[in-house]
Amino acid sequence: MKSWVQIFCLAIVGMVLMAATASAQSSSRGNWRWQEPSITDIRDRSTETFKLLDEDENGSITLEEIDVESLSEEETAELSNEELRARRQRSSLASSMFLRWNEDMDAFDISDTNGDGFMTREEFENRRATLRTHMLEEGIAVYDTDRNGSVELTEFNAKLEDLEDIDTDGNGTLSRAELSKIEDREVIRSVRVSQYRNWESRRWDSRGGSRSSGESQQRRGSSR
Repeated sequence: MKSWVQIFCLAIVGMVLMAATASAQSSSRGNWRWQEPSITDIRDRSTETFKLLDEDENGSITLEEIDVESLSEEETAELSNEELRARRQRSSLASSMFLRWNEDMDAFDISDTNGDGFMTREEFENRRATLRTHMLEEGIAVYDTDRNGSVELTEFNAKLEDLEDIDTDGNGTLSRAELSKIEDREVIRSVRVSQYRNWESRRWDSRGGSRSSGESQQRRGSSR
């Protein structure tokens, strides 16, 4: 039972991290060459990611904001392409930043929500959603140092406070060699998602529109 859960978790997280890695390589199909990410850009993109996940803009990320359920066909049809894209983007980022699995977890015990030792039909049908919620809770706990049940911006960016120590040549950017020496998986996760956000922004800029401005317009529209 554990093996498929680990595959499920790693597959979701891997999608964004693989995209970030791909953006860090010279591509014969695109116009972008890999650039050493600057520490400033990494932190700025991390802050942008936080703001995108903080849906109600109250300065903290809660489980309800990142535990985005799958939509039915009817619900999907009611959304515009922009709304659907934004929702999928938030779901992908939430998974990449917050999904956690450790060897102490037992998929059956987590899915057995009433704790009776048996899997009911309802529990079985909801097992993926139940496991996702549990793994997101684990991710929130990683960041939530004050244990108030939510993640504030300072907590979200705390993993990036010591990037200057990784920048051994002191030039303000992180080379491949410097990035390869990072041992803290949480720092690697934050850096790579920030790299992906930077690559994604440049890709959308090349299409004639700024993603950041588009997100701002969408926020204004959703707040009405």
